[in-house]
Amino acid sequence: MTLYVARHGETEFNRQRRFTGSIDAPLSETGLQQADELAQRLKSDGVHLDAIVSSSMRRALATAGVVADAYGLPVETADEFVERNMGVYEGLTFEECETRCPDMFERGASREWDDAPDGGETLRQLDERVLRGLERVLADHSGQDVLIVCHGGVVMMINKRLNNLDLEGMFNCKRDNCGVNAFQIA
Repeated sequence: MTLYVARHGETEFNRQRRFTGSIDAPLSETGLQQADELAQRLKSDGVHLDAIVSSSMRRALATAGVVADAYGLPVETADEFVERNMGVYEGLTFEECETRCPDMFERGASREWDDAPDGGETLRQLDERVLRGLERVLADHSGQDVLIVCHGGVVMMINKRLNNLDLEGMFNCKRDNCGVNAFQIA
């Protein structure tokens, strides 16, 4: 089984370097183009897909839909792969977070395992949720080649799980818009 994990295409929030989190932002024009390029790249690289699973958020669904059209496959949705709720940071740039929430920003609330911006989800909670979705996909699609289209935080957690990464290594994994990570699952 090969598991491909792709982040959705660009949104305006991504372009502006804002925390998007649980805000259901649509793809930008660039994001739509990136989704098309992702589908073309997968096809031209000879990637075989048996299934496509997507976060239920529209930026991921739109990206997955473009790939699904190219492959003639349906898109399955999985709420376990929605982006991390970033609480009071949502919609803010890094600079705005530092100015408006200096104590949280200074303690690294968004980057600590058991901490989160006020009203948000901890990394531990995200990890547990993503693990449930990953286990379900691996069980439901055993022996199949699957593409999961999700979000940067979810990509980090899947990489953490499948590559046994620590917290620092998790944050250093590749998670560009429409970037793809491939994992061979025995």
